[in-house]
Formats: sequence, C-alpha cells, structure tokens
Amino acid sequence: MGKTKKGGHIILKIIGIVLIIAGAIIFIKNATAKIPSMGDDGWFNASSKQAFGIFGGVATCMVGIFVLLSSFATQKAQNFLNKTRVDDSNKNIFDEVKDNNGENQFCDYCGSQLPKDEIKCESCGAVKGKK
Repeated sequence: MGKTKKGGHIILKIIGIVLIIAGAIIFIKNATAKIPSMGDDGWFNASSKQAFGIFGGVATCMVGIFVLLSSFATQKAQNFLNKTRVDDSNKNIFDEVKDNNGENQFCDYCGSQLPKDEIKCESCGAVKGKK
C-alpha cells in the first residue's frame, strides 16, 4: 500500500469549513430576505425562492459538517493503519505469535501449538518457516 499525503486531511478540513461558512451565509441571506406580503404580486415566487435558499443553506452546512467529520475519521483511520502496518522487511506475523508465557509458538501451516524449540510440527509435519 502506498503512503497517503498528510495534506489531504487538511484540504478536506478546509473544504468542510468553507462549505459550512458558505451554507451559513446562504441561510442567513435567504432567511432575512424581504418578501412581499401574501396578497401582493410576486409573493409566491419570492416565498418559494426564500424557502429553497434556506433549504440550500442548511444542506450546504450539512455537507460541510459531513466532509469535516469524515476528514477526522479518515485521519484517525490512516494513523491507525500506519501504526499497525507491517512492512515487507518484517517477518510473517504468524512466525512471531507466541502464547502468554513465551514458551510455545504455533505452526505456520496448520496453526497447531509447538514447543519453544521445535522446528517440525507434530500435527501436520510441516517444517517451521516453510509452507
């Protein structure tokens, strides 16, 4: 797996914040817009435009919040993967598995428990380190 750029999380955070601010501006602009009285000409069109503007502002804020939260979740997931990733120079993870007291290990092939210094599995006959 390739490494991801750390700047990607910052860009997502900036996009999320910009969307939240833009949504708030759209919401405030439309919520405070003056519309004609209900009986006047153009009332319905102005009222509909205001309602769609308010909805658009709230929706934009929600998308911004989603992007911002997902950037934090993505960053936490990437940090977790970086801590737990085993690179190619490490041994196979199954070669290092030992029980609590360190006296036994497990067969790479069948998973049976082997005594500490045993190199051949009593269950399947596999030689340790070979599959």
